[in-house]
Amino acid sequence: MDLLILMVSIPAFIRHPAIEAGPSSLTGIPGIKCLDSNDSGNLALTNCSTGICSGPVFEEYVGWKNISSIDFKCGNCLLSHLQSGQCGECNTTGCNDIRIGEVFKCDNYSFLSTGYVKSRTRSKCRRKEGTPAVCHKPAKNARDPSAFPKFGCGPCTQEQLDFIICEDISYCDKTVGHSLLFVVIIAFVVGEIQV
Repeated sequence: MDLLILMVSIPAFIRHPAIEAGPSSLTGIPGIKCLDSNDSGNLALTNCSTGICSGPVFEEYVGWKNISSIDFKCGNCLLSHLQSGQCGECNTTGCNDIRIGEVFKCDNYSFLSTGYVKSRTRSKCRRKEGTPAVCHKPAKNARDPSAFPKFGCGPCTQEQLDFIICEDISYCDKTVGHSLLFVVIIAFVVGEIQV
């Protein structure tokens, strides 16, 4: 059982390719621009004299790490935020300007003594622009609470697929389907009335 838990563990952070959390070893690149507060107090790309941008880390399918306490700025993260993985640094123009995509929902599952059962509530999944909307669900070998991370949001890891403890499923917003059916029915009724 210990081996299974080890193999299905996932990285704690999935990061923007240009922004990294952890102790900084970046060299500043003079002349770059970072997302920072301008003279009006609004966030905008501004010249950065230190050559290092920083900002809160965004974990795919989960969301921001401590965005309320960490600023988008020119300059280094606080060491405590950097070491905890909540703040990341980068050194290319606009690298801390992370664009967020549309929130989507996935089915959630709860672990009981007999295995996983689908919950009545669905999970909200957050992603960056361009990241696909993907869900996952427990497969037949999922017999441990740790086998179903992130509440259904995002794809399975290759290890989870190999051990048949997780199954990728295409995202489907059930509310959209119901709304479309309702519109089709209304359109049909209206058409009948007009005739």
